[in-house]
Amino acid sequence: MAARRAEWSSFSMAAQSNAIKKMEDVVASAWIPEYSVDHVTTNLFPTSTERLYLPTQQTNVVLVTNFVSITNLSTTPPLKMIRVDCVWSLMGGTYSNSVACIRAPNL
Repeated sequence: MAARRAEWSSFSMAAQSNAIKKMEDVVASAWIPEYSVDHVTTNLFPTSTERLYLPTQQTNVVLVTNFVSITNLSTTPPLKMIRVDCVWSLMGGTYSNSVACIRAPNL
């Protein structure tokens, strides 16, 4: 039981790291309303399937699916909510790790 829990914890931590990495990609995108530049849109970050970075052999690669959603919260001041969900499977179960933040435009 302890080994299963340790494996689940390592998968969960790797999935959280994957979600944070995707969040960093979105937050680093340009958003300058004064110049009509907006690269913080959901269509620029489609659903993606990636490898979960864990020490594995070639036969036991684990894939995760990342979902990015971006919601306009307000126009004055301009704010967007960014949410990334990282979905993964282990031992017949499906789990998800999520990270969210509120972002203002670049100055």
